[in-house]
Parts: sequence; structure tokens; C-alpha cells
Amino acid sequence: MSTDELFWKLFGWPVLDDKVLENVREILESPDTHKQLYADEASRRYPLEIRQKLHQAGIGEILFGATEESNGRSTVPHLYALIYLCSRSSVSIGIDVGVNALGLLPIYRVGTSEQKARVAQAIRDGKYFSFLVSEKDHGSDVFSNEFFHDTGLVDGNTVYSLSGEKDWINGGGTHEYHLVLSRDKDSLRARTTARSFTLFLTHTDDKSISVTRKWRNCPAPAADISSVVYRQHTCRRTDRVGKTGSGFSVMQDAFSVTRGVVGVGAWGLASKVTDAVNQQLSTRCLYHKPLIEIEVIAEKLEQVRALELIIGCLVMKCLYIQNCFGVGASHYSNITKYASTKFLENMVILGKDLLSARSLLQEFDFHRVLRDYPLFAVFDGTADICLEQVQSKLTQCTTTLFSSSVSLKEFSEIFTSEPRSCHDSFSQENDGGLILFRTDDYAAATDVGDAYDIDIHFLSSYLMHEVEILKNTGQWFKHQTLRHDAAKALVHLECIFAINDICARNSGRDRLASAETRAVAICAEKVSRHLLMLPAADDTKTRRLSVIHAESVAQQRYIQN
Repeated sequence: MSTDELFWKLFGWPVLDDKVLENVREILESPDTHKQLYADEASRRYPLEIRQKLHQAGIGEILFGATEESNGRSTVPHLYALIYLCSRSSVSIGIDVGVNALGLLPIYRVGTSEQKARVAQAIRDGKYFSFLVSEKDHGSDVFSNEFFHDTGLVDGNTVYSLSGEKDWINGGGTHEYHLVLSRDKDSLRARTTARSFTLFLTHTDDKSISVTRKWRNCPAPAADISSVVYRQHTCRRTDRVGKTGSGFSVMQDAFSVTRGVVGVGAWGLASKVTDAVNQQLSTRCLYHKPLIEIEVIAEKLEQVRALELIIGCLVMKCLYIQNCFGVGASHYSNITKYASTKFLENMVILGKDLLSARSLLQEFDFHRVLRDYPLFAVFDGTADICLEQVQSKLTQCTTTLFSSSVSLKEFSEIFTSEPRSCHDSFSQENDGGLILFRTDDYAAATDVGDAYDIDIHFLSSYLMHEVEILKNTGQWFKHQTLRHDAAKALVHLECIFAINDICARNSGRDRLASAETRAVAICAEKVSRHLLMLPAADDTKTRRLSVIHAESVAQQRYIQN
């Protein structure tokens, strides 16, 4: 099974035959494009020529519905497919196109009709967008940011003067429009709160905006990672995106969406690992024996396929939920971002082992995978930030179901939904817990445990029981390490649910195919291992957990043989 077959088979909507996506794929797979990309990366040159080709192919219709003909094309599934194709070809291109998703999300979410019209025209003209949040001296501590705006009146109209520096901005030096997160000047002297921040839409052709530095990043060397300085740049009220003081919450909503997009980018790169391994094992021999016939080699190939299947199922489940609920899918996008990048790392390590010296030679494409894969782990929130978001859901746990207006039956119908426009999906009110069910209730309501001969319901119940004990004894709130261990267990339970939810709906696959069963065994081993790191709640239950852990490891070995 080739990588493309896996992507096409798991993708649940008939958007892959779309003429724009076909054009994009043809461009990105062209030898001329590969040659141009190699040249751009070697000289650390922004891939402007390829960006222009993609614009001519019509990706603006996907990014923002830039023309009337794009009706039905600017959808969440179209966006995911576009980012997959770009990242599979080049992480530099994936960043260049993908950052637009982040830059445009605030407009989708809270932009006025005038702003949406302005953005649509800009996209039609081939312009790109960047989101300016980070400052190198403050990292993820946004409340310490120093970029600020002053508010005044000119001829009776409200104006804003923006000043400060933003760093490590994707496309900051080449994209024509910025979405800038700025704090009110008064908050520089007073305590900063979430209400201190406002978003602004700016055009970079003003002399008050300048690029002070291009960062020489190791991964994706053709990407533009810049520092940008604003010196009393004037914005009108019509440039303000959302209400005054809403910038921080809009930013959080944007990141909650793009963490799913990071996942599909990671899947694109993961597919390159599978391709490289398949090619190596199908064409190379060792002592006149095909590599694929050597047991230990064949086992690692199956491991690679199983890991890609986990990533693909996570991404697809997140996509289904985002398609229906937009920012309401924040729990699943955090899990997708965290787990997909971790499993991608596992795949790269296996791929390096299988390719051996070839993986290190610049004449072979795999060295770009080794170079680029760490970048996905730092996009839109580090692993610890994602785990902090996941554990917050466990902190909300009680002995009853989460409050939800979506029944399990309605939840299952998400997987048969039609593609929704990005405008409709991402402009919905945020309800991050809307579709989060307690894991033990969800496991009990599905056949996931029976399908794989692993007691998923017990693992889920054990996690929930352990969280309650930790909360009751006060340990939960004292020790972040415990909360993150529990969060990791929840992440890998959700991986199993994703495999079940996606594969069960794919009638073209054997439900107990080797890759699928192996993928579940990998995740079950991780669930039990993280649960065993928590304080023992009950000797009998802990002994049973140890048995399940041993069984999941044994199941992997059984599959291998």
C-alpha cells in the first residue's frame, strides 16, 4: 500500500479530484518544481516562483474563496488536502502556504464584511498573509510581549499607532499582509490581562514597517522566518480585527484550529518517510536476498506503516470535527498536534535505520526529512503547551459525563457530514468542550475494545478513576508531572478511538488488517505505560493494568511474527 493510497483511502470526501488540487499536485510533483526547490533551499531563497505557480493554479479559491467559481472549494477538507500536498512536496512550501491558514483565521472568525472583501481581493491578487505574535525575548509568554499600540483621535476618528518588534515570523519579510497581536499601551504600566490585546490587519508597503532580520533556520531553509519592526504605524478603526481587547482570545482560537493543520503537515512529511522506505526495500537486496524478505527489516516497514496510519486517523478525525464545529474541536486539534509530531519522529528514526547511509546523503531526498521534521513540533504551541491544554479537560472531569449538546449518535453522524466552508466552520461560537465525552463512556458505547481484543474500556475507566483520586487527595493540583502523564494516557486513548472511528467507516479496508491492529497495540502500550506511572489507586486494578500492558506488548510481538 503506497502512501498516496493511504491518504486517498482515509480521506472521506470527494474533494481530491478537484481541478485546483489536481493542478497543485501536478505542479508540486513536476521535476522542474523539484529542481527549483532544491535551488531555493541551497541558496536560502524564498520560493517565490513556485508560490506564483500555485497562485495561477487557483489555490486562492481554497484559501479564501477568492472568486465566484470557488463556491464549494473554500472548505475545511479542501484546506487540509492542500496543506498535505504542499508539505509532502516541501516543508518550505508547506510553511509558506500553511501560514496563510493561521493568518486568515481571525478574518474568518471575527472579520467584518468589509475586511473579508478586502482580504478576498488580496488573495485574488496573489497576496499572502502572516500572523505576528511571538517576540524572541518572551517566547510563549504572550502576556510579557512588549509590542503595543496607542489610541487617539484624528478628525474625530479613532486611530491606532503600532510600535514594537515581532520575531520568528513565518513569511514576515515577504508576505504582503500582517495580522498583528498588539497590547494596549496602558497595559505596559499596569498588570497585563487577556483583555489587553487587540488584533490589527496591516499592509506591509508602509515605510513604518521594516524587516530587521532574516533568521537562518536549519529546517526548511527556503522558508522566510523574519523579525519585523513597526515604528508608529497608523491603523484605522477599519483595520482593527474583532473588538478592542478580543485579540488574545481570537489568537487562542486560531491556534486551536491550526494545530490540526500542523498535524496534516506532519502527515505530508510522514508520507515521504513511507515512500522512501518502500522504495528502498522494494529495490535493494542483501546477499542476493530482497530486503523485504528479511524478517527484522519487514517488521520495521510494518511499524512505519502503522505509525503513519495513526497519524492519518488522528488528522482525519480532527478534520471531521473541525469541519462541523470549527474552534469547538480544540481538544482534538491539541491531541492531533502533540501525537502526530511524536509519531512522525518515531517514523523518521525507523526510516533512518532502514535507509542507513543513504539517509545522510544529500543526493537522496531523505536528508530533507531528517532536516525538516523537528519544525512541526514547535509550530503553534510546544508539546508541553498542548499537554497542558489536554490535561485541562481531565481537570474538568466529574463522575458524570461532560456537559455536551451532542449525543454519541449525533457524534457518529459527524463522519458522514458534507464539506463546510471555512467561513461557516471557523466563525462559530467557541465551545471547546462541546464534543468531548468521558473516555470510559465513549469506550463503552463503541466496539473499539472488542474489535482489537484489548480492554480499552478498562484503560479508560482506570484513567478517570485515577484522576478522581489524585484530585481528591490534592496531588492533581500540586504536581504538573502527574497531570501530564495522565494527559499522555488520554492522548493515546484518543489515538485508539481515532483509529476505530476512521477505519470502521472505511468499507474498503479489513477492520483487523495488520497495520490497524498494530497501530492500536502501539497506542495501548503507551496508554498502559503512562497509567502505570501514576500513583497506584488499587492493587487489584493495578495488577490488571500490568496484565493489559503485557498483553499489548505481546500483541505487537504476535503481529510481528
